[in-house]
Amino acid sequence: MSSTASSYQNPEKVAGDEGEITRAEDLPEGALMLIISSLDVKDVTRMSLACKRWIHLPACLQTIKFDRTKVSRVNGKRLTGSSNAGSRHVQAQRDSFVDGVNQFVRRHEKLWDSTNRLPVFEFSVSYCLGRDSSADIDCWVGFTVDKGVRSCRIQLECVDHQRIKIGRSLVSDMYVFPCRLLGAWPALERLDLTCCAFGRGLTDFLQCDSLKVLELHRADLTALDLLDPEHDSKRNVLRWFPNLEMLVLDSCLVAPTLVLKSNGSLKILHIRFCLGLLEIKLVDGGASARLTEFEYAGKMVKFDDLQGARGASDLTLLMSDPAGVEFVFQDADKFFPAMRRLTVHRFSSTLPPLSPVANNSSLGSFQLSSFHGRMSALGQLRVLEFYFHPDSYLHLETVSSILQSCPLLTQLIMVPPFDIEGRDLFTDPLHTHLTSVRISGFCGNEDNFRLAKLLIQASAVIEEVVVERQVVDHHLYRSMNYSRAPWLGYCAPEAVAYYKLGPHMRSGGVVKYIYDEDLWFSVKKK
Repeated sequence: MSSTASSYQNPEKVAGDEGEITRAEDLPEGALMLIISSLDVKDVTRMSLACKRWIHLPACLQTIKFDRTKVSRVNGKRLTGSSNAGSRHVQAQRDSFVDGVNQFVRRHEKLWDSTNRLPVFEFSVSYCLGRDSSADIDCWVGFTVDKGVRSCRIQLECVDHQRIKIGRSLVSDMYVFPCRLLGAWPALERLDLTCCAFGRGLTDFLQCDSLKVLELHRADLTALDLLDPEHDSKRNVLRWFPNLEMLVLDSCLVAPTLVLKSNGSLKILHIRFCLGLLEIKLVDGGASARLTEFEYAGKMVKFDDLQGARGASDLTLLMSDPAGVEFVFQDADKFFPAMRRLTVHRFSSTLPPLSPVANNSSLGSFQLSSFHGRMSALGQLRVLEFYFHPDSYLHLETVSSILQSCPLLTQLIMVPPFDIEGRDLFTDPLHTHLTSVRISGFCGNEDNFRLAKLLIQASAVIEEVVVERQVVDHHLYRSMNYSRAPWLGYCAPEAVAYYKLGPHMRSGGVVKYIYDEDLWFSVKKK
């Protein structure tokens, strides 16, 4: 009998005993590395303890990720409950997590010196830790520098609290990231930090040429303002990262003036809900501007110098106050003349309705004449995407004005719910480029069909109109349609859609109805 067969017939023999050879041990080194690449830290650690030949496996990991689930048994102790549970066991759980990561790092260091040195491409830590754990976190960051890690992610907060914004009271408890180490980290390409203080120590090195992506979430960036409050160029975070291609600042605590001066490498810039921000300066660094995607979310701030963003073609604006909405429709074209795609979010219930009705001017709405006049500058726009607050309503004249102001528009995406006001405006087509329309949140009421019909009638080249409704229960959908819109009767949704929309397709149309967890049906050109 073969040794392989005997190993299955003798369960008392444990893998790792002398003379015992298992099928897994017969695997070629390349195949074993392929298997390891799909495992996490916990599983690889268990494998290394099960067999003498596998003791070096932790040093073969090229992606190392720690969170409270993947590290729970690394040090032989099982973590229970949530790391932010607020119970008397929280500190013990954190200590166990930190101890588990430290043990793995020390073991990896020993194995690294005695085995083939495989590069570590990615290192990630995700747990609720603060400044009191600085010594341990500094050790982990030093580990990533020594191993030449390309992608480093330090998320020092609970996974359950990813959407919570930073508060000023949390700054004193934040871990201070050792920026001075960036000068000795030539392989680093991506750095993602959450709930860290960033900026201290930047003056201790010249620059980090390798960094391509920098993401800062709920971070304290006020240290940048202390570098030199009088000179914008010295507060420019891009000064130390000349080849940075993507910068994300999400819910960060920043100085009143954010200065960014790129040498032409920056392609993507996202600034979302930053506290304390009053002004953004995106200065043209003299090189050819390469910025293609710009996203801003939050209250209206001062945009006086955005020369470095004039070439951006993909623009996303989420404005939370009336001044911001006015900027989108009246001034955005002045700062972003090259934009081809515009995504607009109106998520605040305090915003005035997007309506051209004159008697709503007291609510802060802008008039149709000025709205249309300013929108006429968006002659290069190809894709327009609207997201509405549930309390919003939409006037049909506003839709007409948008279409006339964007003559090259080919795709219009609208995400209700909203109520439709105004009369049907025209029966003859006025647009010669609009081929695709998508309306989400379609509930089958009369207003939704009026909007879809208007868009079909407005374009002479319409090819597709998609109306989408997300619902889990088919019977709930039928009953909801009937209760909210009795005129639907008991007709099947696809029949109603064809009756309401199909006849308006200038080249005829077919209705495609698919029921799944996502319910949608579309009217397409034959």
